[in-house]
Amino acid sequence: SLLSFFLSFFMTFLSTHLSPCLLCDISWKDLKFENIMFANPSPTAEIKIIDFGLSKKYGSKGDVMNEGVGTMYTMSPEVIEGNYTSQADLWSVGVITYMLVSSQMPFYGKKKRHVIKKIMMCEYDFTGRGWHGISSQARNFVSDLIKKDPEERPTAEEAMQNFWLNKQFSISDRLPDEDTMDNIQATLQNFSRYKVLKKIALMVIAHKSTSEEIGILRKAFRKYDEEKNGSITLGEFRHGLAEYGYSDDEIQDMFQGADIDKTGSIKYTEFLAATIEARGEISEERLAEAFDRLDSDDSGYISLTNLRQILGQHVSKSELQSIIAECDLTKDNKISYEEFLALWDQHHDEQRQECLQRLTSQKSKSSSFGSSYSRGNSSSFSLPESNEHLLSCSDEPKQPMHLTRQWLQEERNYRKRKHD
Repeated sequence: SLLSFFLSFFMTFLSTHLSPCLLCDISWKDLKFENIMFANPSPTAEIKIIDFGLSKKYGSKGDVMNEGVGTMYTMSPEVIEGNYTSQADLWSVGVITYMLVSSQMPFYGKKKRHVIKKIMMCEYDFTGRGWHGISSQARNFVSDLIKKDPEERPTAEEAMQNFWLNKQFSISDRLPDEDTMDNIQATLQNFSRYKVLKKIALMVIAHKSTSEEIGILRKAFRKYDEEKNGSITLGEFRHGLAEYGYSDDEIQDMFQGADIDKTGSIKYTEFLAATIEARGEISEERLAEAFDRLDSDDSGYISLTNLRQILGQHVSKSELQSIIAECDLTKDNKISYEEFLALWDQHHDEQRQECLQRLTSQKSKSSSFGSSYSRGNSSSFSLPESNEHLLSCSDEPKQPMHLTRQWLQEERNYRKRKHD
């Protein structure tokens, strides 16, 4: 429905606009209908905000901008005057809400100067046919956002707490269920023991992700990210695992295992890499795609040069050699496809299920009992920002290895013909 569309859009917008200390710190400056898209044709598809061409990073809510940019029908008075803050986006959200609910524009005129005059006077009403039968709570929500004085508008965080919005979109709809969280804890524990190359591969699988595939993981991240600032601190991580009976040392090891770039916090992409297997076993076709991406020169092996291209120049040669050595069964200083697949041995899923069973039984016990968790490798490397993407996996059954190899070779031949 139109209302559901609005709620999805509004929650998407606010989830990355909650406070000045957010990871993105972005003011869009051109929020409008044309820039709000469905991620896919599904009725439950995520909403995406596109076209960041006019967007700007800001350091705090009070940072002043003066570029006269945007689209007239969603432009706030202070943007027209050329002296505004990120609060201008909340005006635009109010205008979009008005239009979604009533199918009318709040500020309409036959000529541009007429529209500008109405915007500057904040001259609008709720008398149109589209507002018949619309609740006073919805009208109040809109009028709170479309205020001439930006200081009188709610912040994004305050707007999220609005009674009308939460009445229509229950907080329980935004959080994963208990069984899902249990599965995610088991996956986090396993991830901390993985070799570095396997962690890199899980990051690469992100390139093929869809919003639908990682939707539940996004909800789990939001549950951990209590400050809603785009990353999970050790304190938040510890609080999220409090009911599972882990010792402090175990939580520290799990946290360091998921903190792939060793910045002291778990970013969204890192969290997805660490939990993606909670969605089910990753098919060999997806693993082949990840191998093909890492084997950038199509040599049939993952080499030091390939890793350098993925991880960047700041990673030392000794670190790259260590990553290769962990998986190099034939001691030839490169990783074959067979060695790469060995990272996902047949016992892996059984180990995760055993871990899940232990976690479930431990939830009611005191943390003093701990768990049988064993500490894993927490090798350090940092991924360039340009390589951070959302993750995905597939529940499809594995393909026979010879078919996957054939697909891999056909893909390479196709690229070669295209290049020639």
